[in-house]
Amino acid sequence: MYRVLVADDEPAARNHIVNIIKKKCSNYDVCAVAEDGRDALEKLGECAADVVITDVKMPIMDGIELSGKIKQLYPQMLVIVVSGYQEFEYAKGALKNGVIDYLLKPVRPMTLKETLDKMTEKLDILYCSQRNEVLGCLCNERELPKQVAMEQLFQEDAYYLALLHINALHHGRGAGKQMELLTMEGEQIYCYGRNERELLLVCPKKLVYGGTFSQVVEAQLARLGNVPGREERFGENGFYTAVYSRQTYSWREFSLKIKELYQTLERNVRIGENQLLLLENTEAGRKQESYFERMEQMVKDSQRSRLRAQIRELFSVWERQRQTQKWVENQLHYLLCLLSKYGLLEGSIEENSMVLDDAVADAFSMKELCESVLAILDAGAEEGLYGAGMDKELLFKKIQKFMLCHLSEELSVQRLCREFAVSQTSLGKLFRTYAGCSFNTCLTKVRVEEAKKILTEEPGIFIRDVAERTGYKDQFYFSRIFRAVTGVCPSDYHG
Repeated sequence: MYRVLVADDEPAARNHIVNIIKKKCSNYDVCAVAEDGRDALEKLGECAADVVITDVKMPIMDGIELSGKIKQLYPQMLVIVVSGYQEFEYAKGALKNGVIDYLLKPVRPMTLKETLDKMTEKLDILYCSQRNEVLGCLCNERELPKQVAMEQLFQEDAYYLALLHINALHHGRGAGKQMELLTMEGEQIYCYGRNERELLLVCPKKLVYGGTFSQVVEAQLARLGNVPGREERFGENGFYTAVYSRQTYSWREFSLKIKELYQTLERNVRIGENQLLLLENTEAGRKQESYFERMEQMVKDSQRSRLRAQIRELFSVWERQRQTQKWVENQLHYLLCLLSKYGLLEGSIEENSMVLDDAVADAFSMKELCESVLAILDAGAEEGLYGAGMDKELLFKKIQKFMLCHLSEELSVQRLCREFAVSQTSLGKLFRTYAGCSFNTCLTKVRVEEAKKILTEEPGIFIRDVAERTGYKDQFYFSRIFRAVTGVCPSDYHG
């Protein structure tokens, strides 16, 4: 519901506009009326209106001066000026003061309704943008924008919250600048993701009628997984972690609860394991044994072949213990430092740390991650990494060509490794060396570039068809990705 302040010194004219809004404009509520411009400014300090409808000629302060003051004090507020025919040219001058539209007296009900309907489109876009900004601040623990009207952005009394994540978290320095997945205009469930694998859901309680919020979460997981059905995407092709609330919260609790969602996700992701966790029942992870001393002794005393077997054994232990991703990462980075310290690592510690970060983020199982760690250990054996005599740049070009030829299909690190008989670690190094980014970042860029080409060459094409041709099974998820990369929705892209 958007709020309107009506300013007119004539009670009959003022009441006429108020009655039209009450009867014809269901998206609007009259929050205040004023007798002149000065009165209107005073009441705007108490009632943060979205739209001001003001007469041109009023005592003390007229509508033109009022619109100028509003532009200075409330730059995002929309102003509609009402005037008689004789003041028409004068009213048009108000456009310089930020006035959005003007109406002739006597105001006709349908004319006012059509004008406010146009305002609704502008306000929907404005409020969607502001909600995205607020959710971005809450998710990234930044300070909220000044003078943000949370009660207007989130008008419901109760909201469910959930945080969804596909595959492993990417903590590493190699992650680069993350794209943001934002709520699209008109969506009733508000969404925000710091990257293409994540989605925070803010769902009004009233939308969960006749069902449960867990069903909403599962439907959104399928969308985030980019397939028609959840089971088709997960399992051998990846995994998910979702934390959701059974209780509802007001916007006043968002900051605390969103922080709890992220903390819960962080300490519960287990590589290769699907999890649907209830926020209210999730406890802090148990204290876990450190393998630091055992690892150091292995590196000091063992040959590479024996060390490989011991690393495999450690991964089996960690999988049985259901160790979390974050804990496993800490152990592996420490192992990396030990390998470097005792001269068992090919290349710099910084380069290998980045490769390890990509390997963790792309692993679908602990077994895959174990093989990637062993590949880092074996990095000195060039033949084992790329194949005998294989030119790395030529191999990368073949991989690029394969991606372009199969763009409409599911492409993953795992599939490319099978197609080209390379390890995940080797593939990660190729993309870091020749594309300057990770495989997933490169794939997103390639898909969006192809989508831009299709939209330019085939105007009028359905967005769902563009999505399918570029490898996205869900057009809404595709639209989020496209806007995150280009800054505009696919329907607004003009080449």
